[in-house]
Amino acid sequence: DRENWIKANEKLEWTRRSLAKPSRKASRETNNSLASGLLRCATCNCNYYYKNQKTKGGLTYYHVQTIDRCTQKPAQVQIKYFDTILDVFFTFYYLVFDDTADRLRQMKLEVRKNSDVMNRQLKELEKQRKQAQKGIDNINEMVTQGLFNDNKDAFVEAMSSRADFRKQVETLTNEIRLKNLEIEENSKKDSELTRDEKYQLGTIERIQKWFELREKNSYTELRIMLKEVLFDGFITIDGNCIEIMSGDPARTFYFDVRHDYNIIYPFIEK
Repeated sequence: DRENWIKANEKLEWTRRSLAKPSRKASRETNNSLASGLLRCATCNCNYYYKNQKTKGGLTYYHVQTIDRCTQKPAQVQIKYFDTILDVFFTFYYLVFDDTADRLRQMKLEVRKNSDVMNRQLKELEKQRKQAQKGIDNINEMVTQGLFNDNKDAFVEAMSSRADFRKQVETLTNEIRLKNLEIEENSKKDSELTRDEKYQLGTIERIQKWFELREKNSYTELRIMLKEVLFDGFITIDGNCIEIMSGDPARTFYFDVRHDYNIIYPFIEK
């Protein structure tokens, strides 16, 4: 499931980092970049990795060459442009396109609607049981007062009615017990959805955390957050087109790698 998938990726990322040898700080080191190894070529399916080209473009994501030279162009993408694309993607995914919170709220409405129906049904069952019990009490009172002493047939009929009322009370008591169990299960669902909803309602906090980590260049944590959004999705480059497929809900985002995108964070925060 998604939760365990995210936990597993988080653990793998930290394990990889702890086992990394200090002498192997090569150009592919993901600690130095946000998307190294996550961007792949649409032509040959190979990945792009962080590389400091120095005089040949500066910091870039560079296409790893295969045995058969890939025809994909461009072979490198400037990091500052591509990372900003990821800023845009992450922001709008949570701010606009992630409908998980809406779905949770809809589920909560259904659960609470069911709760109202079940509570009305419970009250009706309790009312019927009360009426049946009242019938038993009335017959017992009539017997105590001796109203059937001189009428054997009326007494037999009253005893038959009392037996019917007792069966009704027994049946209704069982139905009330089952209805209370339904209400209890429904209440548990409501609590679980409330907890999930509180998690989802942290949209603004999640976006704030993203930009705070971006300022600190905390790439390991950023990559975990990015993978959480991608889930089983992917990022590919085909010519100058960047395609980002998010996981759940499935959405496809397209960007032009030649365009210098800008995120005005204070505006988003408002």
